[in-house]
Amino acid sequence: MILFLDFDGVLHPDEAYLVKGRPVLRAEGALFMWAPLLADTLKNYPGLQIVLSTSWARDLRFARARSFLPPDLQQRVIGATWHSRMAPNDDGDFRTRNRNTWWDKAIGMRCCSCRGARDEQRLTSGATPPIPMPMSMGVGLSD
Repeated sequence: MILFLDFDGVLHPDEAYLVKGRPVLRAEGALFMWAPLLADTLKNYPGLQIVLSTSWARDLRFARARSFLPPDLQQRVIGATWHSRMAPNDDGDFRTRNRNTWWDKAIGMRCCSCRGARDEQRLTSGATPPIPMPMSMGVGLSD
């Protein structure tokens, strides 16, 4: 099972900004204040892997974005939906150059299938349907 994890609005309030290259939370609380809740919950799912689905991977690079997570979450991270080998196309959208990301390999092996999240279609992996976790951007996992 794979968890596509956003940081903003999930692990802390959705008010994080880069200031002089460093993330700063402009809301009450602290960055990653709800990460321990996720780590504790995932103890019941030892095989679950995490894919970073956050702008942090693009803006701070993958390794640095992953480093903000607690160690027990870091060890579950297998990739990101954005990688440095991706570049903006003419529309300003990010696309892979060589289509050789972990996701493309997974689709090629037929272990996953994907429909664009932009048009709000479903993402599935094998026969198991996704489990959406809607939450308020202000309270994230604390809700």
